[in-house]
Amino acid sequence: LLPGALCMDVDGMVLEAAETMASAQMASLSTLAPDGSIDARMVYPAELDNSSSPKISFINFATTNKSRKYAEVLANPAATMLYYDKGGKGQVILKGKIEICNASEATKGWNDVWLPFYPDGPKTSFYALLRLIPTRLEFSSDRFGVDEGVHRKDWR
Repeated sequence: LLPGALCMDVDGMVLEAAETMASAQMASLSTLAPDGSIDARMVYPAELDNSSSPKISFINFATTNKSRKYAEVLANPAATMLYYDKGGKGQVILKGKIEICNASEATKGWNDVWLPFYPDGPKTSFYALLRLIPTRLEFSSDRFGVDEGVHRKDWR
């Protein structure tokens, strides 16, 4: 959380952010294009595993190793992922670095929801698993009563 943010229960807010991410289901991923502009596209991240602690350590998502996003991540791993939960009027913004997972991690991180895009599952020749390691989280939500920024010095 940023200095000056009004927050008492960080663990509770992280759990609420994770619930907002789950409600949103999809996210927008932004990366740096070779010409210096920002490219954005929708991705379908795997669900978080928050069974052991209230933290968002990483977010896995699939892509093809022939995609523009894959090439952009190879050139510059900095990225921003935005989840928007329309029903709860909330958003979670994660900034960080993307790692390209090895074959073993890609198999372990497979999610059946990706099957329509990767017909042989994790054995599909062009399947790659990317992992966002967040270094910053921004969160607002009407559902959870988390200020959208009106009273925060770090917002806008």
